Amino acid sequence: PQMLAGTVKGIKWCRSSPAKLTAIIMPNCIKYFTKNHPLKSIIISKLIPLTQVGYYTLATSIVNVLLMIATPITQAFYPKLVALKSQEQSELAAQNYHLNSQIINLTCGVAVFSLIFYGDYIIGFWTQNPELTKNVMPYVKLLSMGMYLYINTTTNMLIPYIAGKPIVCAKITFLGVLLLFVSNLPLIINYGAN
Repeated sequence: PQMLAGTVKGIKWCRSSPAKLTAIIMPNCIKYFTKNHPLKSIIISKLIPLTQVGYYTLATSIVNVLLMIATPITQAFYPKLVALKSQEQSELAAQNYHLNSQIINLTCGVAVFSLIFYGDYIIGFWTQNPELTKNVMPYVKLLSMGMYLYINTTTNMLIPYIAGKPIVCAKITFLGVLLLFVSNLPLIINYGAN
């Protein structure tokens, strides 16, 4: 059975419906605003007051820790998944893939929802500055949920790589970059050259 044909013994993969592609591309767009990119800095400094840019930057640093939680888990499972796929053991590959997804959802989910519901206590304890905590928390809540969606999306992107079809990931990434370019073009024209 092929990995991209719809199902592989319990692993479902998306067909090209617009809703599913949007669900994959949008978290990548959100992740774009959590990475330190010069264009992002220009756009953000024009969209929010300059006093808030520092709070936003601190929030992105806090939220990027979620990637430090998820990446080692995925890197630990990836060689096993590739070995199982190359040995034509799709059922074991599906079980290991689901275990990888469950561990990531458990660890990152706990971290994300801790940041969303108890982040003011966590960041307040860490910084010992109530004003800083109050200003950072709206960004942390929004960006942590976006990062959680991104992490779940990239976990699903393992399937085409394991199946030896990275062109699927390349097409989705291309669509995401194209969407970002088109959506950022008016912002660059209006705010970029000040």
